[in-house]
Amino acid sequence: MGYIGNQPAETPIVEILETDIKIGEDDQTKIDFETANEIHLYANNTEQVYVADNIFGPQSDSDVDLGTTGVRWKDAYVDSVTSTGAIAGTTIDATTDFTIGDTVITDGVITDTSGLQIASAVDLVANTLTSTGSLQVRTIDYSDGDLAMTIADGGGVTFAQSITLAADKDITMGASGRLVFGTDVPNSDHEATGVIVKITSSGTPARGVPVYIDGSGTVAPADADAVTSMPAIGINTTDLSGGAGEAEILISGIYRDDTYNFTPGADVYVSTDPASSTANSDVLGITTTAPSGSGDTVQKIGVVLTADTVFFNFNTAEVLLA
Repeated sequence: MGYIGNQPAETPIVEILETDIKIGEDDQTKIDFETANEIHLYANNTEQVYVADNIFGPQSDSDVDLGTTGVRWKDAYVDSVTSTGAIAGTTIDATTDFTIGDTVITDGVITDTSGLQIASAVDLVANTLTSTGSLQVRTIDYSDGDLAMTIADGGGVTFAQSITLAADKDITMGASGRLVFGTDVPNSDHEATGVIVKITSSGTPARGVPVYIDGSGTVAPADADAVTSMPAIGINTTDLSGGAGEAEILISGIYRDDTYNFTPGADVYVSTDPASSTANSDVLGITTTAPSGSGDTVQKIGVVLTADTVFFNFNTAEVLLA
């Protein structure tokens, strides 16, 4: 309650009603009732906010902040929030369903009816993506240093590094499942494409030499004129020049050796000299001429594919010549 003038005995004024009244320090900072049924607030000679029927808002779009970075409002209690820009903050804690467009978050579960899209990178807090139902992923490109895995929509899975299964784990294929190798021959000297097993070597057979399993359960160079050094079970593909150790043995597939100079289509046999490299028909334990000496073992182990590649397919069938 206030008074006009300095006489306390005057009649108090309990209301001021006027269709166009201004209250303020000057015409630049004021409360203005310039529009019927509205209250307008000015500061710095600019109308900042106004009050109208069911509206408390800025006079110009995206012009007035509610608080500042240094002086913030404590809590906001609202029924809904509509935003045309970014919502910044560290935590969104919703005690009931939290909805963004067609996306609903309930108790940590995201449900989206139109397809949830995330435009940039997603950082997982616990580095784990878990699904209790069917997780459908169209494209994943995982990269960590020199490791990379790509899952492309309709393009299969591509791994840039070797795949290692835990112990006693299998790769199970469907009824029409296939294990398909590349259509090209190996790119470099002493490379192999095919099925490889690892067996300890008792010696240091050169790469490309057929090997047999000896009495100690290790592999050693096969020799067609020594029945105790047969049959060959595969081709050594490991450089063992540093000493005996675990060898990678190709039992079925294509092996390339740049010292080969074979005729495509020729049959390949275990030779009678596992260390020979004196002729193109007898290179590092293999030959395109079947052994013919008494006591020799004839074992066909492959077919020449190109001049420097051979398709090997080992079995233990052999013929001992009398």
